[in-house]
This record gives sequence, structure tokens and C-alpha cells, in this order.
Amino acid sequence: MNLTGKLALALLSVGGYWLIVVLAGRYDWSGAVFGFQWPFHVIGLLFGALVMAPYAGRSAHRAARMLALSIASAAIYYLAVRFVVDGPLGYSTTAPYVIAGTVAAVLAGLAVVALAPGRFHWRMVGLSMAAGAVGGASFEWQLPIDWAPNDLHAYLAWQILVCLALHRGFLPAVQRAD
Repeated sequence: MNLTGKLALALLSVGGYWLIVVLAGRYDWSGAVFGFQWPFHVIGLLFGALVMAPYAGRSAHRAARMLALSIASAAIYYLAVRFVVDGPLGYSTTAPYVIAGTVAAVLAGLAVVALAPGRFHWRMVGLSMAAGAVGGASFEWQLPIDWAPNDLHAYLAWQILVCLALHRGFLPAVQRAD
């Protein structure tokens, strides 16, 4: 898939986040799964299904890889949010957002490398770290938008930047590492 298609899927994932937050605000979705409101597990699953799963390739194990990438994404999202909310730094500074964003982006990149037919390259780690740090920092700022969650811009930044990092950093199995 080309970069335009991947970016469109990342935008669709952000749109899914917006829809989930709007619906969760309208309806009582207070039920918890593993101590975490279930709609927010879906946000991680969406990112995995739309942004990470296209790297699954066209093998006989494609469906299993896509499912594994989606589940990995949900787990990564859960852990990142838990770090910011319950971590040792509190969420009154930018540091936990940057750390969580960076680690989540690197874990997403490593999950793609581990679960998709591709090769590890340090470029993936560097690009993921940069994307995650910038995207994570954007969660510190809240933008009052009447029709959207205050952190929609942050989801947009993080997901687009991580999408770009995956696109530039992932080496298909047939390409040699530099």
C-alpha cells in the first residue's frame, strides 16, 4: 500500500477515536474491561487494524497477523494510558506524555517487525522514537473544540507521525538492511 493509502487509514483511525468519544459521551459506556473503560480498548484496536495491520503481508497467516497486530496495539495503548494516569510522574507535566508516546510508538514499530513479514532496522526505532515523542508531547495541550474531544489534535499528530515512521522505517522481508 502506498503512503497516501496508509495516511488515509490513519485519518480513519482518528475519526474512529472521535466517534467513540462522542458516542461514549452520549451513552453510558462506563463498563470496564481489565479496569479500563472498554471503548478505549477499541481505540487501540482501531489503530492496530487500520495502521499496523496493513503490514501483515499477503501470506497464509495474514488474518492471524492482522489480529495479533490489532491486539498488540490495544495492549500498547492501554499501557501508555495507564503510565500517564497512574505512573510515577503524574500527568501535570509533559514528561509522562512524551515518555508514553515514545515507548508506545517504539512498541508499535517493534510489533510490526515481529508480527509482519519484515526485517528489523534501527531506522524504525529512531523514527518511532521521534514520532512518539512529538506526538506524545502534543497530548499536553488541550484545544477547546466544540465538536470534538480536546485531545483530537494529539491523536491526529501521534497517529500520523507513527504512520509515517512505520512507512519509512519498516523494511519488507525481501529488502536488505543497510
